[in-house]
Amino acid sequence: MGETDADIVDVALSLRSLGVDSIPVNFLIPIPGTPLEGRDELDPRRCLKILALMRFTCPAKEIRVAGGRELITAFVAATEVVLRIGSATQHSNEIRGFHAPGTTGPFGAAVGVGKLLGFDESKMTNALGIAASLSCGLVQFSRSGTGGMVKRLHFGRANESGVLAANLAERGFTGPHDIIEGEFGFLRVFCNEFDMSKLTAGLGESFLTMTIYMKRFACHGAAQGQLQALQELQAEHSFSAEDINSIDVEGHHEMLDRHNIPEPKDAMIAQYSVPFAIALAFFRDPKDPRSFDQSAVEDPRIIALCKRVRLHREEGAGHMTPGATVTLTLNDGRVLKRRVVYFKGTPQSPAGRDDVYEKFQLLTRDCPRQGMDEIFERLHAERFHLIQTFVGHAPSHRLQRLPL
Repeated sequence: MGETDADIVDVALSLRSLGVDSIPVNFLIPIPGTPLEGRDELDPRRCLKILALMRFTCPAKEIRVAGGRELITAFVAATEVVLRIGSATQHSNEIRGFHAPGTTGPFGAAVGVGKLLGFDESKMTNALGIAASLSCGLVQFSRSGTGGMVKRLHFGRANESGVLAANLAERGFTGPHDIIEGEFGFLRVFCNEFDMSKLTAGLGESFLTMTIYMKRFACHGAAQGQLQALQELQAEHSFSAEDINSIDVEGHHEMLDRHNIPEPKDAMIAQYSVPFAIALAFFRDPKDPRSFDQSAVEDPRIIALCKRVRLHREEGAGHMTPGATVTLTLNDGRVLKRRVVYFKGTPQSPAGRDDVYEKFQLLTRDCPRQGMDEIFERLHAERFHLIQTFVGHAPSHRLQRLPL
């Protein structure tokens, strides 16, 4: 990024004196439209000289070659593996009581790390074989109404497990080579039903990564459409919590089975509860993560309204179907109803730039605003070029719907 030879030598010597164990060497990839476009100052010979210098000054340390392209490629590879295995499970692992991200996450993390470490087929296969034995996570917290912190643990532990699996594979540790499809492999042990074909259907042509959605509200995905429907009704009609007689919410079976928690005991369970999220939206901003704190859980107004929220299974709704219908019955006899098929933030109804900025601003509220805005503008400028580069197989009409 413009460093002189003397600068690079100084960095190498400083790293040696610090005794760091691993040294990432990042090479700039000048993408058109970004602030550093046109700075094509690196050729293969210069890159090799820099790597040779790092190896000479730090002979016993790990030297890692990285760049934005490699990192994003690893991210997409990891995401595809998680989503494809998740699709193959047909979500029956969750029906049995496992928390899907905790069981599929180790595979994705292992692949992402393996990709960055340059694994060949053998090492990557071993990494996946090891990762399966580290899959874990139960959803009893949704039944208990307590212990919501473990939900966060499942995500963190899944990534930790994937990193561990990749590092073990790099050092020669082996794992079963048929761990996904084998007789006692992941799909047959964790799932009641599964579809093996989902693992490779359209591989390299259809990217499930493009189905990722953004949560505008600071709670579980099962409440996103419902909250949007409620806010749309609030924008069109004049009512408050005191006007509500009852609230009926229709959605997929998992919403009713897992997220019908009328009296959550802690803030993290509150984010998992659809009735609570609906009730909270009458008194606080459901987009702000700070709204879901212990004082909200103990707020008698939210608790009282939460008990007037009734969940119903919508006919024809499948697992995590985004559609949701909210019906408000008011004390004056009015009945207000709104259905949201795809909530804003999904690929079918992408969040706009202002929506993304609103979330970014909420999450960085305690940071210097000017610096955060500069970061946002840089990310915004680079977004379209990254999408074009790394998801070039996606249909053009889907790229046009992304919030650029």
